[in-house]
Order: sequence, then C-alpha cells, then structure tokens
Amino acid sequence: MKKIANLSLGICGASIALPRLFILFAGEENTLLNVFPWGGLILISGILGVSLHLWEGRKEGVKFGFQSLILFLSLLLLFVGFAGLEFQWENAKFILFIGVLTLGIWLVFPNNKKEEE
Repeated sequence: MKKIANLSLGICGASIALPRLFILFAGEENTLLNVFPWGGLILISGILGVSLHLWEGRKEGVKFGFQSLILFLSLLLLFVGFAGLEFQWENAKFILFIGVLTLGIWLVFPNNKKEEE
C-alpha cells in the first residue's frame, strides 16, 4: 500500500513539474496542456497519496502528532494550490501561499522525539 501511495505522490509531483517544463521549452500553444487535464491529475493523485499514507499509518497503529498533521495539511494545500493554478482559479495563488506558510511552520517547529544514544 505504501508503494501505491509513494507512486501516487510521484505522479502528483511529475504532473506539477511537467506543464511548467512544457511551457518553458515549447511555448504554451503546442503542448499537451490544452489536451491533458493536469489539474485533475494533481488533485486525484495528491489526495490519494496523502490519504493512503494516513490510512496505512492508522492501520499500523501509528499515532500522528502535530508535526505530521501539519506536514499532511501543507502537502494537501500545496496540491490544491497547484491544481488551482492549472484550473485557473482566482484564489489559487492564495491557497498555494497558505500551503507554503504551513510548510514553513512545519519546518520551524522542532521535532519532539528525543535522540537515543
């Protein structure tokens, strides 16, 4: 199940990067951007990957703390923000900004686990 979740997150990351590379190298008119629904692929694969990781963790009895929940929330906000950019939502940049801020909050708070010596 973890392999499917990781594959889904990899597909999500690739579908975030590929449209920008197509625009960079080929211009916006002669690409797959108009044919392929990149935003839908980002949403479906990103939400599926994060949900499968959460489900697998709960199945194994892992207790998620504040740091894990903030990380999962920031990833979901980033995926929705990038999908919104592809769908040309008017608030997509704001959602992306909030996702980056929550990722920054996740980085700032220290990890509570003590290192074993």
